[in-house]
Amino acid sequence: MLIAEADAIHLGIADGDRVALSNDLGRVIVHAKRVASGQAPGTVVVEGLWSNHAFEGGLGINTLVSDEPGWPAGGGIFHDTAVAIDRIG
Repeated sequence: MLIAEADAIHLGIADGDRVALSNDLGRVIVHAKRVASGQAPGTVVVEGLWSNHAFEGGLGINTLVSDEPGWPAGGGIFHDTAVAIDRIG
């Protein structure tokens, strides 16, 4: 997971930390891969095309993405998904 530097500092997240990303749809455990100085505050990026079994607990990143059509004309909303971020170690 890539996280903006200011957000990482505020949340106490360092490179390599285990982090929980969650919303009403579920919870996914990832590792902070890099604190990104050029990334927009308030955003996280989970890179890669990993299957569910590659994630701790067997739940992949798509757990957090709704299958409802995006506004205004439908389509996927994977670039616009709100999550909570919690450092877990």
